[in-house]
Amino acid sequence: MIDPAALYIVYDIETVPAANVDEFAAQADVKPKANLVDPKKIEADIAAKRQAIIDKAGLHWWTGFICCIGAKNIENSECFSVCDNDEKSILERFFMWLQAQRPVSKEMPTLIGKSSADFDAPFVVGRAMAHDIGVPMEFRRFKYADIDHIFGYGHGASQTTSLNNYAWGLGMEGKLDGMSGADVAGLFAAGEYEKIRKYCMQDVELTAAIWERYLKVF
Repeated sequence: MIDPAALYIVYDIETVPAANVDEFAAQADVKPKANLVDPKKIEADIAAKRQAIIDKAGLHWWTGFICCIGAKNIENSECFSVCDNDEKSILERFFMWLQAQRPVSKEMPTLIGKSSADFDAPFVVGRAMAHDIGVPMEFRRFKYADIDHIFGYGHGASQTTSLNNYAWGLGMEGKLDGMSGADVAGLFAAGEYEKIRKYCMQDVELTAAIWERYLKVF
């Protein structure tokens, strides 16, 4: 049984590289390996490091952007899910939905995600600040819960793992489509917004199920 006075919002984001990431990589302060002396090898090493910045751009709020947000209010099962190429609109709509979930009688909601304390929450805050649209109190108060923290504090903990592995261990049905976050950029480029949205909501539903089981009182 979940505390009726508490409000839990499960959410997930999908991110892709920003359109101007090439500009960021070109101006980044990249240094070659100290043991290289051949100019061609130095040039190749620098080029490889700039390419690595581009390849990982979607993992950082300063070089990526949010293309999809999915969320679920555990109390009333109301969901939010949007995939679009207008990041500012996605954030504004999500923030408005989030604030509408909290009745006057409820405390500030707890935001729950998978690896969200290290990734989703700071990414949302960074992108909101980049658009200068303000950071909602729900995020500014740092009231986060991360299902990884159920099993350990930090990704290096020996008992933390992937969402699918959690599902397997708990006897739950995992993600069925075989997709991973690495597929999102390609799908986004191909205009497959609905596939991304469904993938995101799959993560939300599975995370919510894990969280609800964690809160079950003996």
